Amino acid sequence: MDQTKQPGISIARINLLDCECHLGDPPQEGALSFNLTLKHLERSIAEGDKVLNFVASFDLMSGIKNPVCQLTCTYLAVYTRPESANMNWAEFSNAMALTHLIPFLREFIVDMMSRMPIPVLILPPINVHAMIEQYTAQSRAPAIA
Repeated sequence: MDQTKQPGISIARINLLDCECHLGDPPQEGALSFNLTLKHLERSIAEGDKVLNFVASFDLMSGIKNPVCQLTCTYLAVYTRPESANMNWAEFSNAMALTHLIPFLREFIVDMMSRMPIPVLILPPINVHAMIEQYTAQSRAPAIA
């Protein structure tokens, strides 16, 4: 990719496809525990290489024992690029797409939790590269029956 030119990729839309939220046991004293993990990641190219559909699913309380709530959600980000675009889909990394989704995820979590009788959780900065590495490692791990 020519670093002196714009990439040429645009966000067409970002949609919340699915969400599930359940309140658990009343919160205990102290800080709210959470473990945001990436549960699913999928890319598909459509319309003759002009559109990229990027789907990511998240679990806010993955592996937390007795969480105050269960909150999972799935987002779809649709990207477009003209034939003359400087960047191709292979150069447009999963980390770039996740970086676009995180603000939507953060706002969704704050909004949902502010409606519950629990402390509001403000997500700290998220290392999307580490999130992808963890997802990849878990995806490759053999399933335990």
